[in-house]
Amino acid sequence: MGHPFTRMLAAAGLLLLLTGCPSTPPPGFTLALNPASLTVTQGNSGTTQLTLTPQNGFAGTVNLALVDGSGNAVPGITVSPASLSVTGGSPVNQALTISVASGVAVNTYNLKLRATGGSQTREAGLTLTVQGAPGFTLALSPSSLSALRNESKTTQLTLTPQNGFTGTVSLSLVNPPAGVTLSPNSLTVSGPGSVQQPLTLATSAGTPAGSYTLTLKATSGGLERTVPLSLTVDPALLFTVNTPADTVDATPGDQACADSSQNCSLRAAVMEANHLSDPVVVQIPAGIYTLTLTGNDEGGGDLDLNGNITLRGAGQASTILDGNGTTGLIKVYSGKTVRIEGLTLRKAPNNAFGVFSDGNLTLDGVALKDNLDAGAYINGGTATLSNVTVSGNGKNGIFVNGGSLTLTDSTLSDNPGTGLRNYGTATLTNVTVSGNGGGGILNTGTLTLTNVTVSGNSTTGDGGGIANEYSGTLTLTNVTVSGNSTTVDGGGIANSGTLTLEGVTVSGNRARNGGGIYNTGTLTLKDTTVSGNSATNGGGIAGGGTLTNVTVSGNSATNGGGIYGGGTLTNVTVSGNSATGNGGGIYGGSTLKVAFSTLTNNTASSGGGLYFFAYYSGSVPLKGVILAGNTATSSGPDCSGGGSYTITSSGYNLVGNNADCNFSAQGTDLVGTGSSPKDPQLNPLADNGGPVQTHLPQSGSPVLDQVPPSACTDLDGNSVATDARGVSRPQPQNGKCDIGAVERD
Repeated sequence: MGHPFTRMLAAAGLLLLLTGCPSTPPPGFTLALNPASLTVTQGNSGTTQLTLTPQNGFAGTVNLALVDGSGNAVPGITVSPASLSVTGGSPVNQALTISVASGVAVNTYNLKLRATGGSQTREAGLTLTVQGAPGFTLALSPSSLSALRNESKTTQLTLTPQNGFTGTVSLSLVNPPAGVTLSPNSLTVSGPGSVQQPLTLATSAGTPAGSYTLTLKATSGGLERTVPLSLTVDPALLFTVNTPADTVDATPGDQACADSSQNCSLRAAVMEANHLSDPVVVQIPAGIYTLTLTGNDEGGGDLDLNGNITLRGAGQASTILDGNGTTGLIKVYSGKTVRIEGLTLRKAPNNAFGVFSDGNLTLDGVALKDNLDAGAYINGGTATLSNVTVSGNGKNGIFVNGGSLTLTDSTLSDNPGTGLRNYGTATLTNVTVSGNGGGGILNTGTLTLTNVTVSGNSTTGDGGGIANEYSGTLTLTNVTVSGNSTTVDGGGIANSGTLTLEGVTVSGNRARNGGGIYNTGTLTLKDTTVSGNSATNGGGIAGGGTLTNVTVSGNSATNGGGIYGGGTLTNVTVSGNSATGNGGGIYGGSTLKVAFSTLTNNTASSGGGLYFFAYYSGSVPLKGVILAGNTATSSGPDCSGGGSYTITSSGYNLVGNNADCNFSAQGTDLVGTGSSPKDPQLNPLADNGGPVQTHLPQSGSPVLDQVPPSACTDLDGNSVATDARGVSRPQPQNGKCDIGAVERD
């Protein structure tokens, strides 16, 4: 060992001993999947390509299995083949089928393909998405339908395909009631988007009335889906007119509208309806339907509605029933219920009508026009009219001879005769009565107007706008009567019955007597304005009445610019009226009584504010009245009179100029003279709140706080608790009432 070479060998041997000889890797393989992600529908399979590459001479059988992340098999998910053989050194390419049982839950599974050969185990990742089987869902909108018998209704079906579904889907109803059919009976799905399909359900004359829960069934191959559908079948039977000809029904009572040519005419539909016990709806498309058949029964002349019938047009301008100047149009029999909507009734001759009714009639969206007599003649029963246009009818727009009328949201206009003639009971709401040549309204029955405009009507008789005659009772609330005229009495309204106005404006009317209102009956006005009217006598009002919270302004006449006659006035403002003769504000009669009112800014030849005439002897009592600021060109700027007249005081009046008044004053009165007139210090006529315009006293006015609370009463001893605006009398901070129509607050 001492020799250097020996030592070198020893070192080399030791090196060989330490490092040993090079080793050989064991046989094995690698795995690859393409694709490494699959989507498979329940009950189906998918394919991926396995590439197994042997290494270091590997050969033999390799067993295959699918496992989850924990190494466990997933029930229902399998791979085939379950093994493969490796016989050479080249890569092995094997198509693998991944099968998913129908019961496997829809989910995404992160799996591993496990390959075991000899002592070697290799794994490759596989993402498997399991989706539901191909199919579809159903939805209906609306899901509830209502139909008449013999009517078709439509709902929208939305079919949404799932998981690649395509194909033809058959549609049907499960056990529908008799006579109910469905169309179409199938549809085709060719792509992934939802299919929208209108479905028509049709009933028949034989379908029983009632409510049904139907089932719509959709099938394709082995797939079946259902969706519920509610159907309500009305007892009424539907007939649809399909000809404009005027023909008779071939076999009345057989539940079929058919003439000899198997067409359904309007007359045939009505005839058939008359012979059925169930109600009938007649659908009338757009067109002109001229009645040409003559006769006095249902087979000729007007249409005799002797059943419970609805006539349904396509609209006033579209569906027109024409009498051709030779026949009336509609007759409704007593005890029957008839509804007419969406059409025009025109050209009935004289002594015939657009509609004559003894039954229970409803008109909605109907035009009654150009009939030579009345558009509608209500002889009895009830009539309910809404959204109705009544125009161009020769004698009357509507004639109520008996029964009752309810008219809303409608127009009575440009009838050469009277717009409405009522001898029964009538109620009008939201109605315009205008441009009628025989006056707007004539009433001898019971009539109520609410939110109505009566304008631009004229007549040669009494009541250009409205005539309330004899025993008639008429009530107006929130009504405007304007621009009407007559050559005799009552340009706006003539009353010989019982008339009540509340919240009414009567303006711009003209007549011989009573430009605004002519009264010989019982008249009550509250919260009402009478303005801008003109007449020979009584520009605003002629005749007595009870006026409370009323303003009479800007009217003109020969005598009695504002008011001509008697009446009881409380909280009344008479302002800015004029007369070329006597009584600019009021020409008073023996029944005139005035309390807590204001007469100012009126003008006349004599008696600018008030003129009173008594043939023998008489007096006008005043209490709490402002009678000042009026003018006259001859005598009595504030008051004057003729005959044996006296204007007496019940206290607490302010008379601006007592010249020519013959005023019997009391100690509580404030009385001026021609040389020293009393100024009430009033603001101009204006909206000071409340229902009518008023003259508000200025802060330093002498009329303020003049009347003790115990004396705040009218001439009959009734408490005057509020002023014309509704403000309390007296005001709490003052303790006394003000003179005149306004209590300054």
